[in-house]
Amino acid sequence: PALGVVGAARTARGVGWRTLEAAPQSRMRRINEAAGRAGAAIRDLQPRRGDSPFAASRPSPTRRHSVGSQRHSGYSASKEGKESPASSRPSKPTLSYHGPFAAELLPAASAAARAAYEATLSMTNDELQQLAELVAAAHCDRSTYLSTEAWQFGTTAYAIPGNEVCADCGSSEPPTWAAMVGEADAVLVCNECCGGHRALGVHLSAPLSLKMDRWSDEKRQRLLSSGNRAVNATLEAHAAAAQCKPSSEADVSAKHVFVRSKYERRAFAAEGDGELLPSTPPGRRCAGGAPQQVHAGILIVRLIRAHDLIAADFTGKSDPYVKATCGKAKSKTRVIRRTLSPEWNEVLRLNVEDVRDVLMLQVKDSDTIGSSPLGDCSLSLAELRPNHGTELSLELQNVRSGRLVAEVTWCPLDG
Repeated sequence: PALGVVGAARTARGVGWRTLEAAPQSRMRRINEAAGRAGAAIRDLQPRRGDSPFAASRPSPTRRHSVGSQRHSGYSASKEGKESPASSRPSKPTLSYHGPFAAELLPAASAAARAAYEATLSMTNDELQQLAELVAAAHCDRSTYLSTEAWQFGTTAYAIPGNEVCADCGSSEPPTWAAMVGEADAVLVCNECCGGHRALGVHLSAPLSLKMDRWSDEKRQRLLSSGNRAVNATLEAHAAAAQCKPSSEADVSAKHVFVRSKYERRAFAAEGDGELLPSTPPGRRCAGGAPQQVHAGILIVRLIRAHDLIAADFTGKSDPYVKATCGKAKSKTRVIRRTLSPEWNEVLRLNVEDVRDVLMLQVKDSDTIGSSPLGDCSLSLAELRPNHGTELSLELQNVRSGRLVAEVTWCPLDG
């Protein structure tokens, strides 16, 4: 709502969006999607001089409207119905006129969004442009989280000293993964080191996404009460830890070796031997002697939304859900009832055994008996950048209309 009303204020006041037009495509795409959801009135972000409540103060070659028109004539009507020149208006904007875009959005805006909008009435156009860019940037950052609650928890976790960098390689890029290590500890790690934690097994380390996973209260408290600095004070107490610890530019395999040595053998704790383990051989055995299950990696699929789906029910609606398949791994979302534009915002995880497997996403309508197809799409793992989330808008096949918006992250265990 804040993005919508601020964007509407800028459009109504004739402030150009040139700065945002020069932004990267990914950022513009997020901004455009947010503006589209706010209302059709904001989708055309180009300023229109005639729609500005301050248009009367600008020179106009022609006057197309009658003297009684407030929007284009340069005149305003007093309470008695008399007309007065625009020059007699007070210099400070009042709440009697907001512009056509803001006026459409304000009735549905929350109290907080309305208060933020009213604060813009005393701003200059330059200040309003700066505010719009800040709001757009905040929306881009927060839209990558599962919910507002997830964003607030992530912000709190990053504020703990040491959590702003990866616990295992020191990468300065804010880590987006947490690993539940030991019996009561947790650390934040980067995408590449997270692959090493997955290879350890959940009995030693259980990774969770700060952005896409739902956290229990117990796990949240576990991270907030420990953190990178506290855990490393114990597991990197050995003098050899600093020498063996990989840098953020090191090869992924070197990072995985360090992770295994640090957490599985505790080689760099005060009582450890300070030596790195050799590279993990295929099909190695865990401490109990049973062969450890080996996967090529983990595919994390965040189903965000779909739109323009076909109607499968006589009511003109559908009850859609998504079934994800990759090789032998299968999972599905919950059902959203009676809609053609569902929003799941749900995360599915698939263990991938072969990197040549193809991710198949099938949108289906839930019926009392069986299900009806609403379209499908597929994606090769080779199209994905390892350990980085890729947001995709996929056209559904075998139906006349429909698109599926999803964020896919491919996390290979071998880096």
